[in-house]
Amino acid sequence: MKRLLVVTALSCFALQGQNLDWSKAQGYVGGGFTIPQAGLGQRHDMGWGFLAGGGMRVSPKVSLNVEYSFNKLDYSRSTFTSGVPTATYKGGTELHGFTFNPRLHTPPLWKLGTYITGGYGIYWSKFQLARPNTSPVACDSYWSSCTPGSVVPADSVLGATSTWKGGWNAGLGIEGGGRVKFFADARYVYVFTTNIRTEIIPVTFGIHF
Repeated sequence: MKRLLVVTALSCFALQGQNLDWSKAQGYVGGGFTIPQAGLGQRHDMGWGFLAGGGMRVSPKVSLNVEYSFNKLDYSRSTFTSGVPTATYKGGTELHGFTFNPRLHTPPLWKLGTYITGGYGIYWSKFQLARPNTSPVACDSYWSSCTPGSVVPADSVLGATSTWKGGWNAGLGIEGGGRVKFFADARYVYVFTTNIRTEIIPVTFGIHF
């Protein structure tokens, strides 16, 4: 899967190789909030995300881009017995995406540029579950030293799992400005993780240069 994505992206740029105008190269970076959906939303709170990408404007209406995205969602739930909380669990999901994302630039809206984007790629998902606990020893990893005799909050990691899976995304965006533009876009991301599919909506604000 990873090799297929790399070969596909390189092939697309290679086909245009003889006619590329490097003055049409572009990049963008931004961050925002991430809304979990469906089964993932029942187990996670709203999180945050980061997006970086770049590519080539091959025509006035079409650009080809490669993107990296990162989204983090926190997990915090308590179990109850007869209405009394018996245990609290915390943790979270991290999602790293590497995708090929063409853009179709559509007619302006209220003097703002608009675009449709969508693509496919590979995603690395990691979930970790922990339970709050206490530790009789306080340690500082920077100084590699520990102080016995004090009780400090600590988390006991109960388990972690990670996997590579294919996935896709699609969304809409607006942008405005001069050579450097400000943009905002929203995507729907679907990753074919087992048991519970990963479905999120990242909303990103950033600059396009």
